Amino acid sequence: MQQQMSKSADFAKEFMDFLKKFGVIGLAIGVVVGGAVKTLVDEIVKNVVTPLINKIISIIIGSKSITTPDFGVPGLDIGALISAFITFAVLMFIVFTAVKMILSKFVTKEELDAMK
Repeated sequence: MQQQMSKSADFAKEFMDFLKKFGVIGLAIGVVVGGAVKTLVDEIVKNVVTPLINKIISIIIGSKSITTPDFGVPGLDIGALISAFITFAVLMFIVFTAVKMILSKFVTKEELDAMK
């Protein structure tokens, strides 16, 4: 019985060491925050940037329509494509900035060199 309790205590200690060593809790928080940021960026691009792109394209080609023209190709949505690129660029910038801040604050130069 004592040996079984010792094994479970060893397992718990090993599990906690794993969580600390690999930053699993921080990773979980990052995933949740990343999902929230993605939703926010998607909504900003969808509700602010895409209508502006559609309006600019309509002005450029002289259309009275407020939707993006399909240039004779049914289903083509240039505004959505440009919005997807903008969303990607904004998310990559946010991720890059966050990782850079976290690494500079919590990881020493020696640890960073060891990761390479």
